[in-house]
Amino acid sequence: MSKFILLYDCPFKNCDKLWLYDGLSKYGKVKVVDIIPKTTYLKLTKQFRTIKLGRVLLRIVVFFQSIRAIIISKKDDIIIVWNHFGAVLLNKILNCLKIKRKVVSFCWFDLPKKKNYKKIKKC
Repeated sequence: MSKFILLYDCPFKNCDKLWLYDGLSKYGKVKVVDIIPKTTYLKLTKQFRTIKLGRVLLRIVVFFQSIRAIIISKKDDIIIVWNHFGAVLLNKILNCLKIKRKVVSFCWFDLPKKKNYKKIKKC
């Protein structure tokens, strides 16, 4: 039985994407890697926009969330990431550390810029 690891962009208890957790729990054990309680990615960027640290803080949070997912995962686990930036960052970390994991990415609602498309496609 496989194990799924979910990386949401919002706290699990207040998440509107619980349908993914419920659907995956039918097929195996599901572990959720949360972000900071009572906040979302969007709130972080808006809250720190005035001092222009919102994106930096967001990337630090996503980085540590990815590291936690790698630590708790095993070779045959599937890591499911809701945010597209988190999926690309997780893939880069896995490639740098030469760790093999299956990564599934959701929420590709907009196409990346042409200059970044080749890099993302390569990932």
